Amino acid sequence: MSFADSFDQLLTKLDRDAEVKDWQLFAHQNTSLKAGFLQDQLGMIYRPIQEHHNSGIQYLVVLQDGRVAQGNASPERLKDINQLAVFIKNSATKLATEAQLAPVQSAFKPTKLADQEVIDIIESQPEKITELAKNFMQTQLSYGLDNIEGEVELKHARQRFAGSQGLDMKSSETLNEFGVEYNTEIGASERANGLVDQTELSKLQTIAEYANALRGAKAEIKSGTYPVVFEPYGGFGLLDCYIFNNIRGVSVEAGVTRFDAQDFKKRKKIAKDDFNLSVDQTIAMKPESFNFTSEGVVAQKFDVIKNGCLTDPICNLQSAKQLGVPPRALGSLSRAQIAAQSLEDYTKKNPKFILLLTPMGIHTLNEVIGTYSLPVPSALYFENGSIVGAVNCVITGDFFAKLMDPQTNFVQLEAYQKPSLTFETDVTIK
Repeated sequence: MSFADSFDQLLTKLDRDAEVKDWQLFAHQNTSLKAGFLQDQLGMIYRPIQEHHNSGIQYLVVLQDGRVAQGNASPERLKDINQLAVFIKNSATKLATEAQLAPVQSAFKPTKLADQEVIDIIESQPEKITELAKNFMQTQLSYGLDNIEGEVELKHARQRFAGSQGLDMKSSETLNEFGVEYNTEIGASERANGLVDQTELSKLQTIAEYANALRGAKAEIKSGTYPVVFEPYGGFGLLDCYIFNNIRGVSVEAGVTRFDAQDFKKRKKIAKDDFNLSVDQTIAMKPESFNFTSEGVVAQKFDVIKNGCLTDPICNLQSAKQLGVPPRALGSLSRAQIAAQSLEDYTKKNPKFILLLTPMGIHTLNEVIGTYSLPVPSALYFENGSIVGAVNCVITGDFFAKLMDPQTNFVQLEAYQKPSLTFETDVTIK
């Protein structure tokens, strides 16, 4: 019996059980192929294809007496539906607050995410990923670096969410990712729904130039205040630390964030007027898009920060019920849509700046207080758009003050898919 057939039987079993009041189940079947390479002083080493399969269900079942069972089940448990149903009921406990099941979506239209070419490679042509990985490998050989490590990964996922209130949603999506690391000091990655494009890989040559510059002469500059540009995921790390962690519904509900529920209701101003973060999870074939979560929260389009002001917190079903706001799903502000200026325009306004490639210790910062002190062992000093030399420094300041600074903005570096956060900060040269 297939996984899908077993899942359908479990739905029927729970639906007919007199002890069961409400239920919701989320099923996933994931398949991925990955292959890669390592270039060091010994030459090129190709990493063979690895194939991974993962499937399972998450369940939330409410019994007639109010007890709730929730957890995960592996495919092995689906082989005996009666045994699984008994286990679920026996694991039910009384919760302190009433369980909240996913709402029925009256007009759910899934976003078309699946890319048939990627599905075909995963299911019937896995050898093609070898060709992709080797083409990727050849692209890197001319960059003059001692160590290059890369990987191509293709993923395909099928999901289904069903509930006792008539909700039954299905989706299929694909994703491809490639990543490369030079000299273990600086890395880059691209994510797109579709096959790796050779022309996109050529952008990584800029990353290689950065890596080469880090091994070159040091820039002779003094400590002071400088405009800085973060490597994108370093910048998003700061945004997640100081903004996202303070707008998560479970934290707001618990009262452990910088902003309380009243701040969101009053749309408190926390940044300059033109600071905006928005999310659109419904654009087909975009990495930010999805159809629904394991809770049954569907993809949406919404503002996170609008004109410098708070909107609604990011809430799961339970915290949304407690705070009286719509449920939303978001894992990181790296998924946000952000308008950015070009590097050319940025350089006209800031002929001297420092590109921060490896800010360290973001995860240790106190998101409520807002101050930061981050060592950056790998940075590059630019003048008039050209690299002058490498820099080893420490940056310090108050991030919430930076959010109000007119110079805080985003700039698009050609080598990266995501925009880069930029602001002025105190820099101590080591």
